[in-house]
Amino acid sequence: MDVEPQEWTKLLDRCLLARVKGPKFSAFCKALYSKNPISSSKLANIFIKPRASSALTVDPLIPSYIECLLALEQISVPDALRTLLRYSRLYHSDEALDPRGDQSEDTNELYNGSDLEEILLFRYAKCFTTGGRPKNAHEAYSTLKAVATWMSAIVTASTKDEMMQDLAGVGNSTQPEAIAVREAVGMLVVALAENGRVMSVLDGQCPKGTATLHLVIWSLIAPNGVTFSHVKQTFAHALSLYIPFLSQTSLQIANRLASFQKQYNIYENDASKALGDSMMGGIDVNGLGQLQGVDGVLDGHFVNSRAGLYIYFSAVLVGRPLIDDNMVLNYFSRRYKGDISTLAIDLITTSFDLLSNAMYRKESNQTMFLLRSFLVNKIPTMLTTISTSMFPPLTPEYCITAALNHVDSNVFPSSVLGSGGALSDVRPEFVLTCNLHQLIPQESIMPLLDGNDPMGGSQERYIKEELVHQCTTDHERLEVLLGELEKMDGNAGAIVAALTQIIQNLCYTKETMLLKAICSSLSRRPLSLDVMLLFTSSSDLLLPICQVLNNWKFEEDQGEYQPVYEDFGGILLLVLAYVHRYELSIADLGLSNDGSFIARLLATESISQRTEDIPQEQNEHLGGWIRGLFEAEGISDELMSSCPPQEFYLLVPILFSQSVAACDAAVLDLDTLKGGLEYLLETFLLPSLVSAISWLTGQIWESPSSIPTLLQILQILIKPTSISGDAHSMHQTILSLIANPLEQSLHSLRRRDPTRYDVQPLLQALQPFQTFKRTTASTHSELESWTATHGGGLLASIRNTFQSLVLWSAAPEINLTPPSYTHRQLLVAVKLLGAQRVLSAIVDEVVLQTENGSADLALDIGASLISAPTTAAAREGRLGLREVLKLEVEMLKKEGMGVGSEHERAETVVRLSRRVEEALADFTGQQQQVVDDLMGDLDSAAVAAAADEGGAVMGLEGGGSIGLGDSAQQGGAEDLDAMLGVGSGSEGLGIFDLRGEDGALFEG
Repeated sequence: MDVEPQEWTKLLDRCLLARVKGPKFSAFCKALYSKNPISSSKLANIFIKPRASSALTVDPLIPSYIECLLALEQISVPDALRTLLRYSRLYHSDEALDPRGDQSEDTNELYNGSDLEEILLFRYAKCFTTGGRPKNAHEAYSTLKAVATWMSAIVTASTKDEMMQDLAGVGNSTQPEAIAVREAVGMLVVALAENGRVMSVLDGQCPKGTATLHLVIWSLIAPNGVTFSHVKQTFAHALSLYIPFLSQTSLQIANRLASFQKQYNIYENDASKALGDSMMGGIDVNGLGQLQGVDGVLDGHFVNSRAGLYIYFSAVLVGRPLIDDNMVLNYFSRRYKGDISTLAIDLITTSFDLLSNAMYRKESNQTMFLLRSFLVNKIPTMLTTISTSMFPPLTPEYCITAALNHVDSNVFPSSVLGSGGALSDVRPEFVLTCNLHQLIPQESIMPLLDGNDPMGGSQERYIKEELVHQCTTDHERLEVLLGELEKMDGNAGAIVAALTQIIQNLCYTKETMLLKAICSSLSRRPLSLDVMLLFTSSSDLLLPICQVLNNWKFEEDQGEYQPVYEDFGGILLLVLAYVHRYELSIADLGLSNDGSFIARLLATESISQRTEDIPQEQNEHLGGWIRGLFEAEGISDELMSSCPPQEFYLLVPILFSQSVAACDAAVLDLDTLKGGLEYLLETFLLPSLVSAISWLTGQIWESPSSIPTLLQILQILIKPTSISGDAHSMHQTILSLIANPLEQSLHSLRRRDPTRYDVQPLLQALQPFQTFKRTTASTHSELESWTATHGGGLLASIRNTFQSLVLWSAAPEINLTPPSYTHRQLLVAVKLLGAQRVLSAIVDEVVLQTENGSADLALDIGASLISAPTTAAAREGRLGLREVLKLEVEMLKKEGMGVGSEHERAETVVRLSRRVEEALADFTGQQQQVVDDLMGDLDSAAVAAAADEGGAVMGLEGGGSIGLGDSAQQGGAEDLDAMLGVGSGSEGLGIFDLRGEDGALFEG
């Protein structure tokens, strides 16, 4: 074997053993290539050639390495395609290879699996969809010829298999793996078809000034008789064979190829074109839609409009934050299909767009805070995750720089000095946070801020595990962290992760006193509740707490019971705060409707049962509490010990029902009632006011005869004459929870009876607490504005919004200011008009925009509106846009597509449905599990191999595990020495001597 391949083979072996990731691998390749360049075909052979005849699975690092080599331009796409075919089971004869291919090496009947072929073919396609390839006309023609060879090989191999099956008397069947490879090749051809450079070369239009040069190069390297037109004819011949063949298993892709063939006139000669425009590759394109119905509809070109991500995150953040990391990553995977740079740039610009839009719409301070925290605290953590898939020359710094160039500097200036804007310090905060997360170096901060000093100082980056340890040993640290949750410094994610872990630990150990302190502090901070949900789900946070409350029991040696009630109420108040702020359901808490305490409490919070309908034990508890509150007995330990706190909270609506009835019947006087209710203003019983006032609110609607008594009770509970300092802050939180529904009931009462002057003081007392709820409900002013839209009211306003989104997406570089948009508009339209009418308006607008030449943008925006996330509470049990769209497609399958304009509209419905299905499909679940399992097996094998080598593999001493440590972030020839065993007496290349002084390149 040559010296060059030997060195590269050793590098590959060592990198696979050490599980070296992409960025570090790229650094190794650059260093080795600078000393020992190697031809593209030889390098492709080293990395693609099967490593063992018994290999049944793909090492996920191999595709990653090949993608790095493609990015470094050390391997060309044509050579990668030819080599992949050389080691494919599709290869049957020498004629299938490119005549220039290196055939000197015996394959020993080693084949790559179809799974590797599928992955690599999609990676090759990505080179052309991202716009980086081809580099020149020669690469375009070589790629077309290699792809033509692939198509011919697939058709030949499959035809042979079918003949053998016929001879054996076995029915024809195609393996799913073979179908996957066929589709991958088809998508590669689609990528070539959608690449402007390839198509211009295929039409014989080389870039200006380069045509003569490429012709000369081609004449020097091409076999005799092979011309540009010859390659085009070869590709056309293969494509004509491949389209009808592919249509047997993958009709949609075949349709796209047929459309491409017709558009660019890719036929073998003029005679084949004589079939007419209606026949392509044996397929009747004009009649295909009619013959195939829904399945015959051709998909349009897929684009990622700027409005698509804007709509998605508007929906995610419109009410309760729906930031589920798995859901978001799944959406990214489906939408961007591996285009990491565009994803990162769009993610940043969209976050700034959301904040800018909220400012122009004059959204509430709470909404502005949430969007700002999302940008400054959440986006850098997302970018950190995304950056693990970046390979040189792509870096997070490049994406951040490109994104900030698209941000309106008038709204987000680079310096806070001399700027009085509400968002003047957002850009510096974001840049500093990116530096904190090591996405950009320190020296890049000022250039990104146009030379301005952000004056932010050096910020310590928090680590979850360290915070958990600090809080375990020092409980005062907890309150400090709770106070830092609302900062814009990039540490919110680590704080949330630490708090969630601490809460789960306390629930497990049942340390209720400390748990109550955390819950009480959080429940007083509504903005902190939002931040928590940016980084964790409601079920992850609240389910352990709910389980503690459901299973709460007195200790056998319990001394005092009032502190037990106080701890229970403080913990319960956090659950109630989340439920009332975001309208959470039992499912949102991670619970089932199984009759547990929390489930029963939320179901009956404002409902009073009749005393004859409750069990005898509850009747006895009810009697004890009535006597304790309104008679001389008082609230004793004996009463509380006999009634668990869960039972007390479930009795509160019945207790108030009995009290109101007693007052109405003159059995209970007002002074006695007032004295009894004052007990409920003590901290150990205060959270019960949530259920009490919820019941009273409902009674204002249902019991007009009891209004005087109800208002007197509300006066006592809402405006107490005296309340302790500890109870005051808890009382404020409770008023925030109940203010909105109570305010609506009181306004309704005043409209019914304008003479009641005792309502206004209550309304004034509730006024400061009206902004607590964060739901998807629209304001009255918004609804009035939308319904007053000329030409159709609410539906017309949606179509106007749709048009503004299309216009903005068509020229995002010109229109920096995002269009006014809130997802509340779509939700309220579905609620008031029904999903069917709203969907019809969206479809009509897509059809209109298609006629205006914006079909691709309109499809993406329409699909984004339909597939946008929403909560169960927002849907209220109705059919949503997705379900109605699915029903329409099913109807088209049964009744047909219609003709004329009706047919065009039906095609739009089908295309929208496909886009929505793709956006909602679970892409990462099962496939990611397979990759995780495989990576675990490979890592175990690498560790075992290191042990077999005596623990001294690649400069490692002792029996430690293989790791790259901090040096893995630096790269270069120094680490390459250690990777290849140079400089330590082991056999190596003998040409590097670039170690550092300590010689430590790897951490054991």
